[in-house]
Amino acid sequence: MYQNEFMVQEHDLNGTDWKQRIANSGLKAAPISKGNYKGRIGLQDWGSTVWYRNIKLRKL
Repeated sequence: MYQNEFMVQEHDLNGTDWKQRIANSGLKAAPISKGNYKGRIGLQDWGSTVWYRNIKLRKL
């Protein structure tokens, strides 16, 4: 994933490392844990106060 032209995250969504991380997280029931990568986006807060604005999505 790129943000402002910089790589900020990179994951192999079919790899064992990713599947193990999902299985040991709060995302066990999320669609992404079952391989469903289409639909709504999720914004993380990690339990602290956050603000989001001017979020723009475009299909690549």
